[in-house]
Amino acid sequence: MWLELLYPGRCLLCGNELSLAALAGAGREPVCGACRDRLGQLAPLAAANRCRVCSLPLISEQDRCTRCREREYDFGRNVSACEYRGPVKELLFQYKFRNRRRLAPLLADLLAPLLQMEYPGRLLVPAPANPHGVRRRGWDPVELLARSLQDRHGAQILRCLRRRAGAPQKSLSYEERLENLHRQVWPLAGRVPARPLVLLDDVFTTGATANECARALLGGGALAVDILTLAIDVP
Repeated sequence: MWLELLYPGRCLLCGNELSLAALAGAGREPVCGACRDRLGQLAPLAAANRCRVCSLPLISEQDRCTRCREREYDFGRNVSACEYRGPVKELLFQYKFRNRRRLAPLLADLLAPLLQMEYPGRLLVPAPANPHGVRRRGWDPVELLARSLQDRHGAQILRCLRRRAGAPQKSLSYEERLENLHRQVWPLAGRVPARPLVLLDDVFTTGATANECARALLGGGALAVDILTLAIDVP
């Protein structure tokens, strides 16, 4: 701890040395004030020219992207705070794969304005992690993000989903992801209220995970399910 105070390190995004004052002001997150300000300008994504189902940017389509025109989802819509590229992609890489858990409050700050704007007062359900991934890391990135949203922004969190261990989703197609997750997510008995809910996840890629979680929540008694994600993966 003393070494961390004496040598707080460098910003994960620009590489500039962090001052003790800047580090303290940012909540001990390893990102400098200038980069933090630039991140704040990225979110939330403008609603114009984005798919009303998944938030992908539209090129020539109207209302829905080509992908969503070809698929039927159990959730209503996904809204994402940022695109999964540039500094947001780097922060999520550092957070999830370099165990930079101190980034959780900063990521929560990026999500909070969108939560207040799109889903005020709604219960947030963290997407359950693959148990293999939790054992490998020793922690759950989405759960920690949910906790930060609760502690810093007063979000109401409902932990009511469980997931069986299975193969990683990362390299699979949409159809393979659906098959991999089929009946692998389930609601805790008596824990799902009969009201609209919002599923919280970090990245919206194909929608397969969101769809399976939404199916489980609806089966448990939810009236409707929408999705809130930090970033959307743009092909």
